[in-house]
Amino acid sequence: MKILTIGTSIITTHFCEAVLKSKHSTINAVYSRDLKKAESFARPYNALSYDNLEHALNDINIDTVYVASVNNLHFKHAKQAIEANKNVILEKPSTHDAKEFNYLLEMAKNHKVIILEAITTMFLPNHAWIKENIYRLGIIKSVYAAYHQYSSKYEAYLNHEDPNIFTLTHSGGCLVDLNVYNLHFILSLFDTPKKAKYYPVLGYNGIDISGVAILEYDSFIAIASASKSHHGDQTIVIEGELGTLRVSSAANTLRHVTISTKDATFSSDIIDTQNVLEYEVLVMEALLKEPYNDSIHNLNNHSLKVIDIMSKIRKDANIYFEGEKNETLF
Repeated sequence: MKILTIGTSIITTHFCEAVLKSKHSTINAVYSRDLKKAESFARPYNALSYDNLEHALNDINIDTVYVASVNNLHFKHAKQAIEANKNVILEKPSTHDAKEFNYLLEMAKNHKVIILEAITTMFLPNHAWIKENIYRLGIIKSVYAAYHQYSSKYEAYLNHEDPNIFTLTHSGGCLVDLNVYNLHFILSLFDTPKKAKYYPVLGYNGIDISGVAILEYDSFIAIASASKSHHGDQTIVIEGELGTLRVSSAANTLRHVTISTKDATFSSDIIDTQNVLEYEVLVMEALLKEPYNDSIHNLNNHSLKVIDIMSKIRKDANIYFEGEKNETLF
């Protein structure tokens, strides 16, 4: 991959550092509306810097665009990249709703390029291990996934500085920033629930600073809990009639997985790097080398399912991003 990055946040730094570990991909260019910021970010990677996105997308040395801009700009920037015939790696939350993501998928098909959501959970080796071994638990009876992490932006929010991730204007909030990982994990194992509902804790400006999503299945209830306003559990526990699965980290890293049954204990410590985006980059390199295939189709269908459920439970909880009530997002 010859990559143009859009966005200069910490997640983009982690992504670029993961690309540096690869022998098959390079960071070729960086875009920011602030040229000095682009130049500073691009310097360690010997990359070009742009403050004009059209010019950046016209760079013939770019074949893939990593979109990690502010949430409310994801759809716009992905659309522009596809129109320029570039593959797109779209950071979570990929779009506001299924309608937008379907639109991008159809565009990508017409332009013969590929779009993928950058959700680390789906590319981790321990995720594959869990899918292969969850049968050991028997009939599932309980699922709990927690990602509670005090945000570095929370004090600024409390001071009414309105950082992007804590505003409806920029499509922020805890559900789309942290609980999205829990939903991806749960839905990848158990498919679409019969019912789903979100119970948010709202801040002064109507943004969800924490919240719990309840997913109802035939034999169990799945709880997806996340918070950006306090330190707490980062764990997953799945209980079945025959045993218990425990993960000693949040769903975005899936470190150290153990399955305990009456007769045996099984564990996986496959994760061998601090930067789990390295796995994401490796898988995406392989996928983007091939024409559109079943693996890409399955990943996109899964993303579409998560986006659809997440947007519906958010709106059902009366959390609307700017423009959504009037359907003016695109």
